Amino acid sequence: MNRLRFALLATLVMFALAMSAMTVPTALAAEATATPTPQPAQDRIFYVSDSYETFGDFYVMNGDGTGVRQISHHLFDDVGNALIKDNNVPYNRYRMAKVFLFGGLDTSPDGRYLALSWNIGIRDSRVPGDNLLATKSVLYIIDGTDYKIQTIPVDKIKRFSFIGWSADSKRLAFVAERDGKGQIDVVDVADNFSVKPFIQDDLDKDGPVWSPDGKWVVYVGNKDNKSQLYRADADGKNPISLTGTLKIDPIAKVRPNPSPYVKHLPEEKWQPDWSPDSKQVLVVSWQGVQGAIYIVDTDGGNAHQLVASGKGGGAGWLTNKTIVFGSDREAYDYYQQYRINSDGSGETRLSLTDARLNFFSFSSDRQRILYASDAGRAYVINADGTNQHVIKFGVYAASYWEPRQP
Repeated sequence: MNRLRFALLATLVMFALAMSAMTVPTALAAEATATPTPQPAQDRIFYVSDSYETFGDFYVMNGDGTGVRQISHHLFDDVGNALIKDNNVPYNRYRMAKVFLFGGLDTSPDGRYLALSWNIGIRDSRVPGDNLLATKSVLYIIDGTDYKIQTIPVDKIKRFSFIGWSADSKRLAFVAERDGKGQIDVVDVADNFSVKPFIQDDLDKDGPVWSPDGKWVVYVGNKDNKSQLYRADADGKNPISLTGTLKIDPIAKVRPNPSPYVKHLPEEKWQPDWSPDSKQVLVVSWQGVQGAIYIVDTDGGNAHQLVASGKGGGAGWLTNKTIVFGSDREAYDYYQQYRINSDGSGETRLSLTDARLNFFSFSSDRQRILYASDAGRAYVINADGTNQHVIKFGVYAASYWEPRQP
């Protein structure tokens, strides 16, 4: 469980502005041991740096923030420089910047692989709309045994789209964009990391997630401005809508999402997640910048709202009876972490930080939660809300990298 976000993340991250997000000296934020300690399989964290000197590079560390090891060098910068060269961009550092639009981040259930996707671009402030002169989609799979980074050949990945591993860790699903629509492809790890089509139809898709028991895959599909949650067999066949009969009332005077990087639907479902026992699915419903959380059974029955619109955000199952979610109920876009029982009882706030939270991830034993903030800090907190503490500065996104426990 490593793909989760608190809010609809629809912003680009600029290398030129990375320094402004730092709250500690670069030397502290980019600290790494010359001879890294071995990473224990059950206590490993992956993160993407937002420190100026190592912006966009990949690191691993122990669960307490020690034993930091840099596993990529200038990876983001090299792709950006190649974009400039290949597209003959007359780069001007005063009005241009190398940027990334972050996509998915997920650990394979066996704990061996970690996958990351993003779109890297060249931003020009004079270009109307999304300001992007050129972009390149990149999908990486990193082997945790030797930290070899495999670049998967892809054409175009849907912006901000999620990725997800199959229960047997043999396939990685991602969302390719073709003719303006998201189509689900898979990377077949056993077949030399080859890319193969998986679910191709007339829906604009996102968020593929396989069930923990390996029987199903769910995803979001949009057609004719209607967004639904779908379930298909594990091989991608026999898709059905799980939310076709779910009635979601429109909100009066919706505050629109201001981002130029996403499509704007009247109501958009987002980031589905399976309960650990594979019996229920939750999904977030967005209208503008207001999120609500819904739960539905695997067969589409018992669909109901768990967290009201404007009170919820990105969510994930901590246990079969407990859900963790983000909410900016106290101040606009100031997302903090909350916990609630799946029957709607016991809602409580977990986090208290000085900046909004973006990404979160559960340890394999579900006893700890890792999250990253806009201030470039990675936090760990116990699942009961105790002992919140910073483990690393200079972090954009972070994830536990551990084998999934039953």
